[in-house]
Amino acid sequence: DFRNKRRAMGPTHPALRTFGSSAIYGGFESKFDHRSVIHGPLYVGRRCTVRASAKIIGPSLLGAGTLLNTSAVFTRSILGDESQVDDLTVVKDSLIGRRTYIMSGAKLQHRLGLNGETITVSDERGGGFGKIRLERPKMGCVIGDDCVIGSNAALDPGTILLPGVRVPTGCVVPSGIYDQPALDRLIARLHDEVREEW
Repeated sequence: DFRNKRRAMGPTHPALRTFGSSAIYGGFESKFDHRSVIHGPLYVGRRCTVRASAKIIGPSLLGAGTLLNTSAVFTRSILGDESQVDDLTVVKDSLIGRRTYIMSGAKLQHRLGLNGETITVSDERGGGFGKIRLERPKMGCVIGDDCVIGSNAALDPGTILLPGVRVPTGCVVPSGIYDQPALDRLIARLHDEVREEW
């Protein structure tokens, strides 16, 4: 029965592959570890690598040349070409640009809590639109091209990073729109608060 269904899909989706009940589209020259868990649909570019115990929940998209490393969790998200998500990272409901590197243990969060609070996004660059309250209880992060997110960093729901931003290791970034100067100001303010507490 499976062979007949696969044969029927062949002309319209020649690159369809299935892992259990999961549908994978594309993926030419890609490598999937047999211990990874994939619940499709998943759309995959060329030469992608998904390592052991990585978990992907669709609908998701992996661009060409991407890497999901060991035990990464990738849920309903888009990963741009040549980006890497390292070990034990959690990415949910997010959009990640090209050539972005997310280091081990980073968390891109997608909800504020169980109470269904709506997400507020503020423009931290100054001179922008101020604060906007989104009528959404759930929203991930938007990460621009060429960004680096350090190990164990946590990005709150609704965080938007412009291209080229580097988030330091262990930094907690509240929701808002950030370029590099705005993020540097936030980090300096957090350091001052910690010094005052000491």
